[in-house]
Amino acid sequence: MGARRHEPDCSGETKERPDRYAYRQQTGFFVTGMRLWRQECHGYELHGKRYGREVTPSNMQTAVLQPLLSTAPAQHRVFLVKQLLAGLESLQRWFETQRMYHFYASSILLGVESCPQRDPDVLVCMVDFTHVVPVPDNQPDTGYLLGLGNLIGICCECERELLPAQRDSSQVVDVFHPLNN
Repeated sequence: MGARRHEPDCSGETKERPDRYAYRQQTGFFVTGMRLWRQECHGYELHGKRYGREVTPSNMQTAVLQPLLSTAPAQHRVFLVKQLLAGLESLQRWFETQRMYHFYASSILLGVESCPQRDPDVLVCMVDFTHVVPVPDNQPDTGYLLGLGNLIGICCECERELLPAQRDSSQVVDVFHPLNN
């Protein structure tokens, strides 16, 4: 998370090293990986850093949120997106008010659990606090807020796409796999 990958007082060598993710300053985040359970093959589908480097501002929703939600039954997806939004908005509120620290190379772990036999569940939590720096000038962490704002925007866009499908209660529509309908 954040628009920069390094702390302000890091070595010149670190600052000079090119960022492997070209859109970090624009998006405020970088996907470091995903692990998705695929029931049909009884195993995990893994996506690493290379996958994350292919996420661009134009494909963020399809590359980030849709794979995460595609593992859930269609009838659970609106609920799951709303839960993801609630967790991300809670973090955003905290970052808008706290002025003590800036976070660099920190992460947000997003987890979705949904299967027909259980109630769906979502996990949104911050992880990786190695590079947290006290802020002397009482300024908000605008880089982290940029990333949160973009993730929230992706969730809102996804929710708008899913809601029309949910309104038609006579038929469950799978907006992630339209050929399956």
